[in-house]
Amino acid sequence: MRLDSCVLGVPSTCRLACRRSSGSRIAPVVNRTDGTLVVSPELADVLSTVIRRIREPDGAVPLVPVYDRYECVWRPPSPVLFQRRFPSEIRAISDSSLRTMLNAALPTPA
Repeated sequence: MRLDSCVLGVPSTCRLACRRSSGSRIAPVVNRTDGTLVVSPELADVLSTVIRRIREPDGAVPLVPVYDRYECVWRPPSPVLFQRRFPSEIRAISDSSLRTMLNAALPTPA
């Protein structure tokens, strides 16, 4: 699994679990057996906010097709973490657009 698919897609069975560490670094770990993603409390808060914003009124995360620019194919609809709502459809935000948005949001070093 490439990094961009980890950032843009989240398995429908994935649950967030946060763990405080005595060290300053904590690495996200995906446990393939039960779908638990271990992250820092701050990242868990951000991810839960993003998921809350994209949910449908019935609580489901919309399934959207994603274009894989490395393989040059459309992937089947899946629950994508970063997506845009348009009047007629929902589209996934591409990794390059997401990178541009994050760079614009971050302060520039002096």
